[in-house]
Amino acid sequence: MPGVYEYIIQMQDRASGTLQKLTGTSYETVQKFVQLQEKTDALKRTTADFGNSIGNLKQKIDILQQERELINPENIQQIRQYNREINSLTNQVQRLESTTGGKFKTYAKDAFSQIPGVGLLTNPLVLAGAGVAAVSKLGISWETGMAKINTTARLSEDELDKLGSTIKKLAVNAGADLSKVPTAYEKILSQTNNVKLSTDILGISLKGAKAGFTDIDIVSGAAAQSLSAIGEGKATAAEVMDTLFAAKRVGAGEFVDFANNIPGLIASGKNVGVTWKEVSGAFAYMTGQGNNAADSTMLLQNAFSALGKSEITGGLKAAGVAVFDQSGKMRGLADIMKELSSLTKSMSDRQKSDFFESIGLKDQQAKQAFSVLTNETNKLQEAMNATGNATGELQSALDQTNTPANKLKEIWSNITGTGLGLGSVINAILNPILDMTIGLFKGIYVVVDAVSTAWNWWTAKIQEGNPWIVGLTTLLGGLAAVLAINWAWSNRLTIQYGMVYLRQKHYCYLKLHGHR
Repeated sequence: MPGVYEYIIQMQDRASGTLQKLTGTSYETVQKFVQLQEKTDALKRTTADFGNSIGNLKQKIDILQQERELINPENIQQIRQYNREINSLTNQVQRLESTTGGKFKTYAKDAFSQIPGVGLLTNPLVLAGAGVAAVSKLGISWETGMAKINTTARLSEDELDKLGSTIKKLAVNAGADLSKVPTAYEKILSQTNNVKLSTDILGISLKGAKAGFTDIDIVSGAAAQSLSAIGEGKATAAEVMDTLFAAKRVGAGEFVDFANNIPGLIASGKNVGVTWKEVSGAFAYMTGQGNNAADSTMLLQNAFSALGKSEITGGLKAAGVAVFDQSGKMRGLADIMKELSSLTKSMSDRQKSDFFESIGLKDQQAKQAFSVLTNETNKLQEAMNATGNATGELQSALDQTNTPANKLKEIWSNITGTGLGLGSVINAILNPILDMTIGLFKGIYVVVDAVSTAWNWWTAKIQEGNPWIVGLTTLLGGLAAVLAINWAWSNRLTIQYGMVYLRQKHYCYLKLHGHR
């Protein structure tokens, strides 16, 4: 009995393997027929509507190539016939593409002929149409941002329009992302509550964001916060930005580190009499000593906190280091640390620690801060000089930003700046247009096909930023995309039933001819 069972199992395995191969082959054959039938039907529909466009000719070539693969290799005559037809169509496509304006006509016809097809978004004209949604969204976002600004500014409609134009011009000139500008301006205005001052700060911040490769939100926040901490009338946005870039130049790290941390430190330093430019220089020095931005901020906060304690300033004075002058004003931070360094430079680490405790400096982080600040006082002084006399630093940084990446940002900013003007127009006309019939859509196609003979003129107008030409090109592609989605959705049931019908048709054909 065990032998019989083994024989049956072996026979079952061998038979099932054979059956699997037969089933797999039949399934693949059916799938190929179904795919070819689908492509042929799609080609018939588009050819009926648009004739032999370049896109349709290429589809014919693709179908012929796939059909040729199914021919028996022994049928040489039929294979040669397919090859002749494929070569003829290929030559025809090449001639059409080499004709003046042929490329644009190809794009235009493909955009329409592929509406029911899969390769819709590979067409340049259709890709351009994606800008319709972007421009519309940007227009809505911009108007919303300006409305939020006006909750604080309280401007009339004309004044708000003028402010919006000014802000947009500043943003475009700086190559900024227009979608972020209203939010940045709103943050500045909430700090200053002054429209003119906020506009000045925004203009400088946009340049700073470009030169520092940093988001406008961060830079504008840093400028506004710094000016608020420094005090009204005691510094300008340009001075703040020059100082931040000077600190970045002599320090170590990205500009975003300086923009994020220095404004908060300015307030801490101000409480004990350290000037804002000294704070910037001290932060630059700390980063140059190998500390990251977070550690540098923590160490300076502890140092400022220590200098605000009377027992520590008294201990320093007893040791021969005066923190305040005769008028009670705090001396320069670099001068204080130089005198302290002259007392500790010959001490061992243990002696230095004991000395710091003897003057009341018991906090470990405060000890570390004083140790770093007295480590290389010549470099500390250099950092203080750089930030104390910072002029032209922003412009110098801007001169170094002529990179391909920034050029692309500038181009895109100009495009969106132009598109922003079209946004309200597009929003007003888009919905009614989408309700129009396919017949009207074909009419637009005829216009575009006629205009394509003057393609050089058309491209020149696009490069000039002509809003009507840019808008029309963008709108046409966007309509094609929307109609494609609408077609696919409205015909989803037809597609499903068609697929079932084709599979049944091919199954019956194969069964009739003896296939299993």
